[in-house]
Amino acid sequence: MKPLIALATLLATLALIPCTMGDYWSGYVKTDTSTWSIYRQSDNISFNLSSAVEGDVTSVEFRGRRLTPYQSYYAEVQENDVRLSQRTNALDGHYKSDDIIRLRSSNTGETDISYAKPYATNEWVFSFKEQWPVLLISSRIIEYSGQRINNRDFEINNKDFVGLKVLYSTNLSMDNKAVMWLNRLNATVLATDDAILLAELQPQKYLGHQVNMHSTGIADLTYSQKNSQYDAKSRDYPVINEGNDRYYGDYEVARRIEMSSIFEEFNDTYDVDGQPRGWLPCCESGWNGMANLDQRDFGADARRIFDCSCYKNQIDLD
Repeated sequence: MKPLIALATLLATLALIPCTMGDYWSGYVKTDTSTWSIYRQSDNISFNLSSAVEGDVTSVEFRGRRLTPYQSYYAEVQENDVRLSQRTNALDGHYKSDDIIRLRSSNTGETDISYAKPYATNEWVFSFKEQWPVLLISSRIIEYSGQRINNRDFEINNKDFVGLKVLYSTNLSMDNKAVMWLNRLNATVLATDDAILLAELQPQKYLGHQVNMHSTGIADLTYSQKNSQYDAKSRDYPVINEGNDRYYGDYEVARRIEMSSIFEEFNDTYDVDGQPRGWLPCCESGWNGMANLDQRDFGADARRIFDCSCYKNQIDLD
């Protein structure tokens, strides 16, 4: 389906296209003074990784040459704007790590793209609805002592993000966990020929992050949470919460962050008092709804941070 609408100077392109790398859909609205666009891509996949490494980073002889000691780790996982990025490199020293990454996503859910022009107005309404859920879990434990280690962790869930960067550490002990889920997304654009009057992006999402570490050197801890309403002038979604902490020296850090967005979507059903019933598909099962295997991997302490509502009830990816 690829309708093209030309409305005087208002131009909108809507598309829902299957491809070999999964399905994607996109929307683009352009007026005389402003533009808005969206692009979504997802696959019907699952991915599980677990690894454990322990040893000494030391120089070795290879084909008559002595190679400089070096350790490197790289992980990049992304699905429907839910992303995990991890980087680690270390020089001479003792290194130990335990890693878990789990991803589940589905693009078999409902997707609807529509547009309408209310009677006797010059305004057009474009509506985008998607139910392509994603669940991404990670757990990383690092123990290192030696010449130097650098570590970077970055999690993003539909414009909200949490970042951790450790540089020039000679002694690092870190336990880092994250849970991200996306259930569905609604987007609405109200526009005339002249301008975009209103644009909202409403993903139903959760980002939970927890880190406990002792380190030397430098550490940067950042986070940012975006507004759902689009700013046509800056062509972006304004930041509503953000933070950036920096530490030098020898320090202990414990941080826990939770960010979520829940938006109501009314349907045609009514309560017994005749009032329309709103649909809030979360905040019910939480930790108790998680699979036993996932609970075991994260331990009992995860109850406090990973009370990720609708983990199981609304995101059925088994």
